[in-house]
Amino acid sequence: MVVQIPVVLYSGGYYPRGFRTLESNDTVPGTDTTAQASGNAALVLAGNALASGNAGISTGLIALASGNAGISTGLTALASGNVGISIGLTALASGNAGISTGLTALASGNAGLVSASNKVPISGGTMTGDLTLINTLSTTNVKNASSGSNNIVLAADGSTTITTLTGTTITGTSVRGGVTSGTVVASTSGTSIDFTSFPSYVKRITVALQTVSTNGSSNYLIRIGNTTFTITGYASVMNYVNPGANSCTGTSDATGFILSKDTSAGTSLTMIGTIVLLSSGFYVFNFVGNGGVGGAGFFGSGLLNLGSTLDRIRITTINGTDTFDAGSINIFYEG
Repeated sequence: MVVQIPVVLYSGGYYPRGFRTLESNDTVPGTDTTAQASGNAALVLAGNALASGNAGISTGLIALASGNAGISTGLTALASGNVGISIGLTALASGNAGISTGLTALASGNAGLVSASNKVPISGGTMTGDLTLINTLSTTNVKNASSGSNNIVLAADGSTTITTLTGTTITGTSVRGGVTSGTVVASTSGTSIDFTSFPSYVKRITVALQTVSTNGSSNYLIRIGNTTFTITGYASVMNYVNPGANSCTGTSDATGFILSKDTSAGTSLTMIGTIVLLSSGFYVFNFVGNGGVGGAGFFGSGLLNLGSTLDRIRITTINGTDTFDAGSINIFYEG
């Protein structure tokens, strides 16, 4: 603590009461060359300032400051918690509001680095290199920089419009608008051939049979369903033309979409049939086929109010006991 004592230049034989001579260790304010101060408002001229809690130290060559409002011209600024360090040659700052002109800015938590040469443009501009997104990218259009229009448009309902689709392969079962093929099944055993797990968006299914035959004489038919196969309610008819006998005849069935008439063991059937969703739960069927070279020609159609979304198809016979012994079957579906 510095005790202020009045100094009087006095000549005479004695000193007035309350006065004494100036000793060599007395302190005169404003002349210290080394200031070790704590809690002072400002030490502006001290050459070596070790200050804690001061409001500001502005010209110290070496400023070791903690909690000061600002250090603006220090050659070396080691600052934590300061509002801003603007012209330090080396700015090691954490938590500062902004560092704009530092040659080396190691900043964490700053509001902005405005003159950095490597930054992602917020509005406009071009970014090169790979971009990795951790979360969802929200956008409505995707385009090539050289394209005159948007290449991909993402609608609010989740649908996607692609201007031009080049290539012959689309991977994924959820791609709408393309045709997805099932896996070919050899119809050489069993009493029925099933295809299941159709996506709910499917609107059209094509069934293809190649020289399919059984060991019996029961007529072929197709059944559809949801969870289980429906065996009632079909309005189905078919006709066949026999060029050898110069005749035409037909039949109907309510347990499935009928495909043949007067079948015998070993009679092969090659056909293409289409099942289309007419409206909610209503499916329409038509087909055309033949019984081999020189055999009869088959054609027919049908309707079923399934009451739900189709998710499975079965190829079988009316009696359900004849066994397949030749041929192959596949399906194709589209949204």
